[in-house]
Amino acid sequence: MKKYSLHIGLNETSLISNSSLNSPEASTRFYKKIAEENDFEAIELLGKNATSINLLNTLRAISKKITPEDIFFVTYCGHGFTIKDISGEENVGYDQIAVLYDRYFIDDELKNCWSWFPENSKVVLVTDCCYGGTLNKKSVTTTYSISKSFSLYLEDVSPYLNSFQLHFKEFKEANILMNHISSSQDRNVAKDSQAKDQLSPFTEAFEKVYNEGNFIGTFNAFFEAVKNEVEKTLPYNLPFIDRDIQNFLDEEFFLTKTLVLSQS
Repeated sequence: MKKYSLHIGLNETSLISNSSLNSPEASTRFYKKIAEENDFEAIELLGKNATSINLLNTLRAISKKITPEDIFFVTYCGHGFTIKDISGEENVGYDQIAVLYDRYFIDDELKNCWSWFPENSKVVLVTDCCYGGTLNKKSVTTTYSISKSFSLYLEDVSPYLNSFQLHFKEFKEANILMNHISSSQDRNVAKDSQAKDQLSPFTEAFEKVYNEGNFIGTFNAFFEAVKNEVEKTLPYNLPFIDRDIQNFLDEEFFLTKTLVLSQS
């Protein structure tokens, strides 16, 4: 089994002024570190390097070499927003977007990226951003009201969208297996750290449960433990575990010393 990982993090972006975050880049370094501790081939897109072309090229490259026996660990830490649905596909009327350094990356586009991957490829997605619960495009909850202060409008976004994004009428189906946990529900904001270059509360909980690689159990048990840890201090910012997609949550968690030793 080969193990690949991609870690994306931005404290700041060229698109949004006066909205610097404290934790994303520190959290991203943490995820890359534990991936490398577990023998992943890790790629980091940090700050100005977290561009759309770098992300797309990396996803395309991984998709060409991954097999169903391998695993791909992806983390995104940064801004998340919503915009009025471009494709007409969302039953809540909004698309979720990640904010890269050069442009907005819509959930529709991410869905199409997963279609590049071979059938039954295994992906673990960790998103630490606002409105991250449905960023992977598979699961949407009931209709909700979004605060305008955290929403963008199409006229705000359109200058940064390419023609591919503006003409989403047909979607390629992705046939991958994905375990997705987000620091926020699709209707909630995520919590940043209080000081610069500290881990976010969500990533702190992830680190605590990870326990230097000593956690033993399933993905489901790990994700639930992270959720319970966050709930102790942030009962209104509970993480989201996507159970409505094809997943492998019942398999052994992949970041453990015992698993690394058994494969060496």
